[in-house]
Amino acid sequence: MANDEYEIVPHKDILDLKKEIARLKGEGQTPDTRDSLFYAVTKLNDSINDLLKLFKAASESMAAEGEVADMSGVNEKLNTIIEQNKKIAEGIVALADLIKAGKAQAPAMPRPIMPEPRPLPSFKPFEMPEIPAIEEPPTPPPGPMPPPGPLKRR
Repeated sequence: MANDEYEIVPHKDILDLKKEIARLKGEGQTPDTRDSLFYAVTKLNDSINDLLKLFKAASESMAAEGEVADMSGVNEKLNTIIEQNKKIAEGIVALADLIKAGKAQAPAMPRPIMPEPRPLPSFKPFEMPEIPAIEEPPTPPPGPMPPPGPLKRR
């Protein structure tokens, strides 16, 4: 204890670090405010599980009613849907992880190959013809103005 080295740190820095730790732990926050994407994926996963339970219950009730002959095709389709849903859920979780890590970057698109620019053709300079000057129209001589007309009321 006597040989420990200490460094003086401002109280504000310590408080900032404590707040950051609490934020990272998610203390005092609901799941949707802490990580809305993770919460949405979890909610989606729960909904899919409920839907699968419903299909299984319907399958069992139909089998109990004696319609077993038709169930093999339905079971195969349900198994296909289950596998697709698992792949979709894994993809959503992978995207959420990439977004969390900040590594989601758009792939670089290759630039299209542009043809080499051709030289511009040479042009002869254009000479403007001379335009004759326009005379200004005559202005009326200064004098008294005529009185205004009667005002119209609505």
